[in-house]
Amino acid sequence: MSQIFLMRIQGIFLLTIIVSMAAPICHAELSCGSGDKQTFIDFNYCQLSSQLGKPARWIDGVFIDPNQASVQTSHSQYHITNSTHFAPVEETYNETLIRAQWQLPNLEDRFLIQFSSLTDSDLSPLNSAEPPAINNKGTSLAAKIKSNFGSVRLGLRYTDQLVLTTQATLPRALKVKNNNLGMLHRLSWSTDQFWRGFSLFYWDNYLNSQWTTGMDTRWLYQFSTESGVNLSTYTVRRKGLHWETVMLQGQEILFSSSSNEINYWSSLALTRPIGRDWAKIQLIPAVFWREEQNYKMAPRLTLNFIINLVD
Repeated sequence: MSQIFLMRIQGIFLLTIIVSMAAPICHAELSCGSGDKQTFIDFNYCQLSSQLGKPARWIDGVFIDPNQASVQTSHSQYHITNSTHFAPVEETYNETLIRAQWQLPNLEDRFLIQFSSLTDSDLSPLNSAEPPAINNKGTSLAAKIKSNFGSVRLGLRYTDQLVLTTQATLPRALKVKNNNLGMLHRLSWSTDQFWRGFSLFYWDNYLNSQWTTGMDTRWLYQFSTESGVNLSTYTVRRKGLHWETVMLQGQEILFSSSSNEINYWSSLALTRPIGRDWAKIQLIPAVFWREEQNYKMAPRLTLNFIINLVD
């Protein structure tokens, strides 16, 4: 392992220890003022969240209606994940993913501005070990308008070139007792990949307050190349007092007009807050069986340090 990699790991664990040992947990929203339960870490977290929320408040404030009886406030959220991936047959690497979302109620009802360092996240199941082969990474900026029928999203994406993206989404959901059934259809266009179609079908069964099982299947089709991905997963979730556990079994089919490739994986995601609700550590052991490797077992371990900044 390189010295830089060891320094990153040491930094993650040092921050974990500091946050875990820092005074009592305060679950209530902080006002960034002084208080008996507020620590140095709480105060600086609140200050940082407030500073990051200033651009959203400024933009939304321009469009305040002076005749409106009550003024709605904007909301911003930043999700930062630092990931380290260990694999015996692959090189260990580190990456940082950032997702941000601004909600501007005075500009237009249910109007969102989103920024992300990871695109095409439709193919990434929650708490997975990134099994999909199609997972375009880059930086994206998008505005999304929601309605009762669906949403329209316009944006820009940058990897090695600037790309214009548009997409329209039509979701439908049905709740029957302890079961959630739903589907989502999306048609998107971009200057580099042209037309693409995406469909999601899912079912969640809430056994009790702690246990949930679910199944879903996702299809992504590239019209220009007549190729795509089918991703199917079976998930078992348990939400405990300290740990949240997600067990996942998945199948990935890469298909085209000339060939098909089938891959499998299993993963276990263990997530725990570290002293504060906005700071979490996540450990994901996973095993992959890929057709191109003759289904030879390929283990991998992912360590995530997650911070949520909410204004």
